[in-house]
Amino acid sequence: MNTRRRRSCLICDGLLAAPSIHFGGWSGLRGILARELEQSEAARSLSEAVCGRAPDSLPDPLRALAGKLTPDELGEDILNIFSTFVRSLEHLRFVELSLKSDGHLKQLLPVFALVLDEGGELIDLLENRALHVEGAGKNILDALDGTAYAIRMELRKVFEHELAGLCALAHPPQIYARTENAHGLLRDCFQQSVVAIAQSVEPGFDGSQLFGAFNTRLEQSLALRLDLWRLLELVRQAGSERGPYPKTLLLEQLAAFSERSLRFLMYKDWDSFERFVDDVESAQTDAQLETVLHRFVTFLETLFGQINIRAVLSGHPFEPN
Repeated sequence: MNTRRRRSCLICDGLLAAPSIHFGGWSGLRGILARELEQSEAARSLSEAVCGRAPDSLPDPLRALAGKLTPDELGEDILNIFSTFVRSLEHLRFVELSLKSDGHLKQLLPVFALVLDEGGELIDLLENRALHVEGAGKNILDALDGTAYAIRMELRKVFEHELAGLCALAHPPQIYARTENAHGLLRDCFQQSVVAIAQSVEPGFDGSQLFGAFNTRLEQSLALRLDLWRLLELVRQAGSERGPYPKTLLLEQLAAFSERSLRFLMYKDWDSFERFVDDVESAQTDAQLETVLHRFVTFLETLFGQINIRAVLSGHPFEPN
C-alpha cells in the first residue's frame, strides 16, 4: 500500500473513531479520495464518461431551453446548471428510496455531504459566471440571482438545523423526521429552481412535465398561509383562557406546525418561532403565559402579513372562512 493510500485509510479510521463528524469533514475526505482516484486510469475514464453523458441525461425540454439561449456562453452555463440540479436530484432520489424502505438513515449523511458540495458548485457557477454573462436578459438574470439566494438559504436550513446533531439522536422517529425534512427542503428547492429558470426563458413552461410530484411555490404559500392563520387563531384563543388544557393543545399544534409548515418560512424566522415555543412551554404562571402569548400574537400577525403579500398569492385573496 503506497503512502497516499495509507494516509487515506488512517483518515477514515480517525473519522470513524471521532464522536462527531461535521459535513466539512466528509467534504475534506471526498477531496482526498478524489485525488486518489485521479491517479487511477480506470476511474478517470469512468469519470470522463459520466461527465460526458451528463447533458444527454437531461430531460429534452431542458436541453431545448438551454439551446435557445443567446449568447452561447449563457446557454452553456444554463446547461451545466440544469445538469448539476438533475444530478443532485438523483442523489436525493436515493435518499427518498431509503426513507421508503426504512433504511439506515444515518448512513445517508455522506450523500447529503455530496449534495452540499454540489450546491456550493452551483452557487459558484451562478454567482461567478452565469450572472456576469454580457447580453443576458433581465428575466433570466433575476431568476439566476433568486436561485443562488434560495440555494444558499435552503442549504443553511438543512445543514445547520435539520441535519445538525443527527448522529447523536437515538429515537428513530426523530431521525426519520429530520432526514425527511432535509430531503424535502432540498428536493423542493432544486425542483423549483429548475422550473423558475425554465420559466424565465419560456414563461408558459409547465413544471409538472419534469417532476410528477412538483410542489409549486403557490401551493406551498397557500398551505403555509392557512396553517399560520389557524395557529394565530389558536394562540389568540389560548390567550383568552386559563388552565392547563389550552396550553397543552397549543403546544401540540405548535409541534405539528414545526413538523409540517415551518420549513416553508424564511430561515431567519425559524429561530424566532422556536424561541416563542420555548417561552410558551416554560411559562409557569398565567401572567407569564399571557405576556408570552401577547407577544406571540404580534409576531404571528406580522408573519402572516408578510406571507399574504407574496407575489405568488396576488391572485388568491385570503378568505378566513
